[in-house]
Amino acid sequence: MRRAVLAIGVVSCWLGSGGVGYAAPAQQIRCGTTLTRSATLTHDLTCSAGSGVRIRGRGVTFDLGGHLLAGHLQVTGSHQKVRAGAVASVSISAADTADLSDLRIPGDVGVDQSADVRLTRLEVVGGGVGIGDGGDIEVTDSTFRRSSLSFGVVSGARVAGNRFIDGRVVLDGTPEESVDVLVTDNLLLRGGIELGGTWRVTVQRNHIITAAVGIRVGADSDQYQITDNNIVGATIGVRISASRLAGGENLVSGNWLRDSGMAGLLLTGHLGDRAQVRITHNLAHANGYHSGGARDSGGWAIDDGIHIDLPAGRGATVDHNLTSDNADRGIDAVPGTVLDGGGNLSARDRNGCLGVRCTATG
Repeated sequence: MRRAVLAIGVVSCWLGSGGVGYAAPAQQIRCGTTLTRSATLTHDLTCSAGSGVRIRGRGVTFDLGGHLLAGHLQVTGSHQKVRAGAVASVSISAADTADLSDLRIPGDVGVDQSADVRLTRLEVVGGGVGIGDGGDIEVTDSTFRRSSLSFGVVSGARVAGNRFIDGRVVLDGTPEESVDVLVTDNLLLRGGIELGGTWRVTVQRNHIITAAVGIRVGADSDQYQITDNNIVGATIGVRISASRLAGGENLVSGNWLRDSGMAGLLLTGHLGDRAQVRITHNLAHANGYHSGGARDSGGWAIDDGIHIDLPAGRGATVDHNLTSDNADRGIDAVPGTVLDGGGNLSARDRNGCLGVRCTATG
């Protein structure tokens, strides 16, 4: 009998604490709701411009259940997750560890003063994603249609495996810098990658098709690596304004630059006292046939595989590049303005190379 009483007591405690026979009431999600615990949207919800849903606290998972939240979603707090549906627009602010995944977003996504933010398998259409101030940001396996991804001042970011159709990746960072950013393995159609004020940024293995400028590097960027990108049909494949900063070592290597209207690679400006840029092992093919009469600061036509317009100095090294079938020269630099590192090859370029020695090859 004593054992039976004990068993009944245990079962009663278990039922009273949420076992079979007890169900916590589902939270009703309405316009203006603030979620402080996990919830699932059970129907489409349309909110006015000034109303939406807010997430606060810690460890909240908001599952849209495949439904549409036609309103704004605001996320703050820590360890928050939003997934599986559509939402008009999203803002993440003062958040630590936020994860958005499997969402369709026709509006904007804003991230500010937040760290450890993951944006995965998003479809952003017509709006854009803006990272104003944050660190440890990841944007992966997402699609941007008529939308761009923009960074202000970030420390640590990874942009990988995304698709941009009529959109760009922009790292502005001015007046401060975006630091330690990796942009890798993305596809960009009719849009490019722009580095404004950056430090230690790597842009690698991206496929860029029919952009005005495939990769643009501003004079306030330093210690960048532009490597192994495939850029086809741009007006300018890689456009570099030489760094004004001192002491930076910059690399442009292994890029395939094809069918650019003006030049596969254009380097202009004035390098800082100790700044260095190395242009090596790039392939520049069939560039310069639609230059529109463009000319550099010295009045020379820009219609080459690699065109360099720098004052006299030794801040730029050019070595082991292969150029072929370019409209004017494979490599065009005023003699004495670059260091010839050797190993450059030219095949069927109309006027060979200038400023460095290129070995003719079939």
